[in-house]
This record gives sequence, C-alpha cells and structure tokens, in this order.
Amino acid sequence: MRFFFISCFLILGGGLLSKAYAQERPSNNVWSLEDCIQYAVKQNISIQQSELQIQIDENNYLQSKISRYPDANAFANQNFAWGRSIDPFTNQFVNQRVNSNNFSISSSVTLFDGLRIGNTIKRNQLNVDISRLDAEQARYDASLNVALAYLNILLNQELLEVARQNVLSTQAQLDRTLKLFEAGAVAENDVIDLRSTLATNELSVVNAENTLLLSKVSLQQLMNLPVGDDFEVVKVSVESLRVLDLAESSQQIYETSESFLPSVRRAQLAITRDEYNIEIAKAGRYPTLNLNGTIFSGYSSATTDFDEVINGVRVTEVGRVMVILYYL
Repeated sequence: MRFFFISCFLILGGGLLSKAYAQERPSNNVWSLEDCIQYAVKQNISIQQSELQIQIDENNYLQSKISRYPDANAFANQNFAWGRSIDPFTNQFVNQRVNSNNFSISSSVTLFDGLRIGNTIKRNQLNVDISRLDAEQARYDASLNVALAYLNILLNQELLEVARQNVLSTQAQLDRTLKLFEAGAVAENDVIDLRSTLATNELSVVNAENTLLLSKVSLQQLMNLPVGDDFEVVKVSVESLRVLDLAESSQQIYETSESFLPSVRRAQLAITRDEYNIEIAKAGRYPTLNLNGTIFSGYSSATTDFDEVINGVRVTEVGRVMVILYYL
C-alpha cells in the first residue's frame, strides 16, 4: 500500500507542477497538495536563483551577439591655459592665453577570429536554454519533495489513527478482563499484561503524535512557510489519484522520462555546449584580423593663419582642418 501511494503522488506532483503559480496561503490554514506545491514554487530560493541565472545568461547571449558589430568610441578634450604655456599643436612656448580642444572618433570591427564569435553566440544560446531547464528542474524537484512530504503527513496521520484505535481496543479488553477477574474467571497476570500493553499503546500514540508534528514541520520548512501549530493538510482520497501503469516496459518508462524530465534534456544540451567550447578553444590557433579607423580634429587659439608655398606645395589652413593642395 505504501508503494501504491508513493507511485500515485509522484505522478500527481509532476502534473501539478505544470500549473504552479503565485499562491497565497489558504484562509483556514488547511492546505491541499496543490496549494503546498504552488506556494513552495513561489518561495523556493533555488528557483529564484535559477531565474536570476537565466537573466545573466540572456545578457551574456545578447552581449556576444553585439560583439559581431563594430564598436564606436568618441573623445573630446577642452583646455584653457594662461601665462607661459605650451601650444599643444606647435609644441612651442607662448605667452598668452591659449584655448585648445581636440576631438576624435574611432571604430573597430573584427573581420576574422577563427569563428570564435559565431561559436560563442551559439554556446551562449545553449547556456540560456540550459538555465531555463535548470529552473524547470528546480521547480520539478521542489514539487516532488513537497509531494513526498505531504504524503508522509498523510501516512503519519493514518499511523496515529491506528495507534489510537489500538489504545481503545486495549482499553476495552482491559475493562472486560477486569470484570472477568472480579468474577474469578481469569488470573491477575492477564490484567497486568493488558495494563502493560495499554501503557505501550499509549506511548505509541505519543510517539505517533510527535512524528506527525515533525512531518508537518518538515513540509512547512520545504515550503519556506513559518512553522505553526495550526498547519493542517487536506486528506487525498485514493480514487482521485492516477495509478502508475506498471505494465510498461523499462524501455517505455525510459522514453517517457526522457521526453519530459528537464535533467535529461539538459544533459543533451550540455554535450552540444561542450562541443562549442572545444571549437572556441580551437579558434586560438588562427590569427585575428581587425579593421580600425580613427578621425581626429583639433584647434588652438595660438595658431596663426598662414598661406605659403613650400617646395611647390601650397599649404592652407581652413578653420580647424589642414588641407594640402598639390599643384600639377
């Protein structure tokens, strides 16, 4: 019977996982299995950490995609100098107030890196998928642990009820034996034996109550719920549970598990991810080809206008850009 209950709860717990969502505690503090799973999934720290890891991997994936495109950098500088100072463009001393500035824009792009960027993008995409499966596995594990703890409470409730029935039965036997002893039909040893049995059964009731209390505490801890004495669970009827079909072959059970267990799908993706890691490492064998470009412009108030011909080359300063004109 215990195996029957465990089998049913494993399936029921996995089914309830698919519709777990944010859930407040019941008003009467009597929790159903679905309430417990939904609350545990919401409060579970491991699940929250898995959700954060998904965001981290998504950002890494986006960053790796952006690395394909050229980068751009801009620089601006403004200087004021009074008294004796150095003209930053002529590198000569001047005795005047100098106002100078310069601006630049640069960009670079990777043309070839041994397919490192492409494989990194694919690897990071797999990291996102793996993180999502980890979160799904965390929800599955939390639901399964809660279902088992819930089952343990129901079993302990039944054991407590059996212990109480044993006390009532032993008490009835003792009352009957006392009457027979008073009538001289039985020996005093029979009365003593029944009193000893009654004391043992009463101790079993106390132990069963403590075990039930501990199982409730265990479930509340799994749910990250403050421990309280008024915590109760709804009893589940056997008829409401799905029965595990043990007639399936081991291969059928394996194929069914492979289709929905997140840990199995994660292992498959992890193999592919490691293959991309190998390709990324191999990219270090090849040279890297980058294209870089920079545009620079500057101005200084100490600069004097000039228009000269030097060795047949006319040099003219126009604004902030020096243009060289060649005479043919």
